[in-house]
Order: sequence, then structure tokens, then C-alpha cells
Amino acid sequence: MQSGFWENIEISGGKVLASAVILFTTVLLLAGCNLDRVSREFSETMESYLSILQDESHELSETAVFNPSFLGQLYEREDGYLRAKWDNLENIDQLVSTIRYTYREGLNPEDYHLDMLEDMLDSILSGEAEIADSAIFDILLTDAFLTLAAHFGGGRTDRRTLQPVWDIKDAQVVIYWQHFVDSSLLNMQVRENLLSLLPLHDEYGNLRESLAKYREKGEEDGWDHFSTSLDNLEKGMRHPDIARLRSRLAAEQGDPAAFVQDEELFDQSLKEQVELFQRRHSLSPDGIVDEETIAALNLPLYHLIDVIKANLDRWRWMPADMAERTVRVNIPGFELYALENNNTQFSLRVIVGTEERPTPVFASAIKWVELNPYWVVPPGMLKDEILPAIRQDIDYLQRHNMKVLSDDFSAVDPDTVDWHRDFDSGFPYIIRQEPGPYNQMGEVKFELPNPYYVTMHDTPDRSLFIRDKRILSSGCIRVDNPLRLAEWLLGQDEEWKVDRLREEVAEGENLVIELSRPVPAEIVYITARVVDGHIYWYDDVYLFDGAVSSSLKAEPPRFEGE
Repeated sequence: MQSGFWENIEISGGKVLASAVILFTTVLLLAGCNLDRVSREFSETMESYLSILQDESHELSETAVFNPSFLGQLYEREDGYLRAKWDNLENIDQLVSTIRYTYREGLNPEDYHLDMLEDMLDSILSGEAEIADSAIFDILLTDAFLTLAAHFGGGRTDRRTLQPVWDIKDAQVVIYWQHFVDSSLLNMQVRENLLSLLPLHDEYGNLRESLAKYREKGEEDGWDHFSTSLDNLEKGMRHPDIARLRSRLAAEQGDPAAFVQDEELFDQSLKEQVELFQRRHSLSPDGIVDEETIAALNLPLYHLIDVIKANLDRWRWMPADMAERTVRVNIPGFELYALENNNTQFSLRVIVGTEERPTPVFASAIKWVELNPYWVVPPGMLKDEILPAIRQDIDYLQRHNMKVLSDDFSAVDPDTVDWHRDFDSGFPYIIRQEPGPYNQMGEVKFELPNPYYVTMHDTPDRSLFIRDKRILSSGCIRVDNPLRLAEWLLGQDEEWKVDRLREEVAEGENLVIELSRPVPAEIVYITARVVDGHIYWYDDVYLFDGAVSSSLKAEPPRFEGE
């Protein structure tokens, strides 16, 4: 057993007793009490408290986080009596020690009754407790175990109320509660089974390590506020503030230079450290310490810790299983990652939706690649942009190489449509843009079925990819260098190398290439991740972090045990 809460506990110079409840019972027996009477009284007390749990106004019910009805169902009678579930000190020690270190996962140990459990246990072991204390102690242990399992396996916060659209399968569906509780206690695998629910992939583990480093830095009073009397600091300058800049960067990024001759000189190695810092904070990496860079240098440490905690919980929202090959788009990072066995093969820049038309978080699968694609105007854009433009100028359709089609895709003469009619019940036609150099899909489209009309595609305006902040679309995902992604998706088919794809694009004809096996795609929202040992911070473009952070600090929502 690991050293921890139960270390050095001995009773009467002999072995540690089998449980806190047995200890309490033994004390009563030594006082001349009858074992059957004690068991009956404990059972009646337990039954009473399990009933009280149903009263939401009672203090015990307010303390419990897990569904009280479900909590009560876990207790079964044995020989006519309700028995304590936590009848083994090893199980109790494993649970309490796991709770104690939940801060490493960005969680609050007090959400799992840590102080209350420790105080009650002291009372029981000292012989000062009553039967009611033992019953409550057991119920709170069970509640803490179930709640911690729910939070490890599916997130501490309720993503359904915090993220407007988060359409990725919950991790929580993998837990079968009754079996999970019974097997954990029977096999004395409380800690092991709880930890098995945490995400196992590197993204989560790396963030957890970063949380430990930033917490340690906070315990050391963080780093000094940085300011300079100059407008900017840049390579070639010499100034006392540059020595303080070196110290500030080294505190967070480490100091790669073993020896610096002149700490007040802004040399090439310092410029490289500034550029790294700027990349890590989603700033233009020009190596010049300006007002924007100084603001990033002075971000409060507690804020950065909150961001890490929010993203740890987002990873707990998501399922642990990953396909062999996956396409992942991170909205705040404006990047697409081609993953094989959870390793990044390459990344591409992407453009995502504006604040007014945000790209939703969802999971799908890419089923085919379309070269020289058609573009069917989605309903929202049709109503807000295209129809008003046509009403002003009927030639808009011809200039943009668009056709009006019926439901069976047969052509409709635009002159036969009453464009000034009110289409409140829905536009009865399809407007489709034909393949060509100005098609909104560009040269390549990736079929990504979803209910949000979000497409993943090329764009005719590739100059937009040079921007640092790329929230420019109406919700769709525009991909830089789409032929590289197409080649990777079709990689199992030797016929479709990039040269052949370019030839087909040059032909100008619409061509759909079906993938031999659909490749899963995840559109995620992650504002902090670790790359090459350094944590990178991405702009919270849709302002979602604040709600997650606030929820993590509030009372945990009741979990229904579905």
C-alpha cells in the first residue's frame, strides 16, 4: 500500500483493522454491546439516511453530488441488513489519497468531501463517533467515488450548458456504474480504476505536466512584472531593461544560453527567445518586444493556470479512443493536424468562422475528396447574403457562375423566379455555383457530413492564410494546401499522388474520389496545448474559456448517473 493518509495507523499494537466501520463496531462490543444490535442499528441508520437523500432541502442531500436515487440503489441488504460498502482500509486509503491529489488534474479536492471525510475518519478512529457518523461516512465515500469517476471519465463541467455546439461523443458512456463500483471495491482497485478513466493521450498528459510547472511557479511567487522605459526593444539594442527581459523569458521558457557575455545586449539568441514567446502566445513572431508582447509577458499566472484547467476538462469531455488515422481541426489555433496513431504527420493552416458565425465543435468522417467541386449555397447564407444580392441585380448569378436548380437538380430559368417574393416558408430552389477559379470551394472539397452545413474546402483567396488571426468564414473550414491533405487521405491508393491530383484539377471537370475507408474528423476547441515541450496559448476567439473556468470554481453540478 502506498504511504498516505493511513500510514502508521495501528490498533492495540496489532494489525490494522479491516475497516473504519469494523473499528467502530469493535469499540461498541468492548463496551458490552451486542453485535446483532449494532448491525441492526447501523442498517436502520443507513436506511434512514438513504431516504433523507431524497429530500433536496436536507443538508446531506445538498452535500451529495451524485444522483441521490442512484446512490441509494447501490446499497443492498445482506442477511437482512444494509452493510457498509467501504469495509476495507486499503480501498478507503486509495480513494482518499486519489482525492487529495486531484489538484494535479486541475480539480478541487473539496468537491469530493476531502476535509469532511478526513475529519469524520479521525472521529471514528478516536472512538468519538456514533453509528450515524459511520453511516454518513460510508455514504460520502460512495458519493465521492462516483462523482470523481464521473469527472475523471466525462469532465467536471457540463459541456452541454457551456459550449453552444459541442457535438462530439461523450466519454461518459463507457462507465457502467454498478459494475464499476462493485469491481473496484471487490478487487481493491479503487485508485487504478479511477485513474483509468482519465484521458491517456499525450495532449492531456502534456497539459497536466504544464499545470504542475505553472502551479510550482505560482508557489514561488511567479515572475516579476515587466515594463520598459523604451517604446520597443529589439535586436542590436543595449539597455538595463533587456537583462530583466532575459530573466522573464528564462523563468517561463528556460534559458538556452549557458553563458551570456552582455546581459543588457539584445542579441540573436534573445531575439529567438522572443520569437518563440510570440509564437507561443499567437503573436506575430517578429522578435520585437512591443506593447502587445509586453501585455502577454504580464498575463497573470492565475489566468494561465485557469486556461490550462479549462482545457484539461475539455479533453475529459471527449472520448479516449482514437482511430488509427484522424483529421483534427483546432478552431482557436487555426490549424489542421493529420494524425496517425496519435502522432502528427503534418499540420496545415485553416480559416474558421467569425464570432457571428462560429464554426461548431463536432465529429464526423471524411468520405470522399471532390476536385473542381460544386458549391451549394447553404440556407443561412442564401437568406442573408445571396438572395438580397440577386434582388438588387439579377446578373449576380451569371457573374458568379451560379445556377438555379430544382430539387431534382434540373435547371431553372432565373427569369421565371419571382425573386421579390417572401420566402419565409423556405426557398423552393437550390442555388449552386459551378466549378471554376472563383468557386467558393476552390479546387478541392472534403466531404464531411454534419447537420450544421459546415464544409471543409479550399478557397480561391489563399492570401488570407498569411493572417495570424483567421476567423473569416461563415462557419466553414478553409484549408491551406488542400492537395497535400487530399494525397494523405488517399494515401492507401497509389493512384492518387499529388501530381495526378494536380492534373485532374487542371482539367477543370468535377471529379469525386471515394476514400477506401472514411477517415474520422474532429473539429475541436482547445486554447492551450504543448508543442515540443512548450505550452502554446491560442486566442479564445469565441470567448468560451471564461464560462468553463467559472464553472470549475463553482459548486459541481449534480451528476445524474445516466
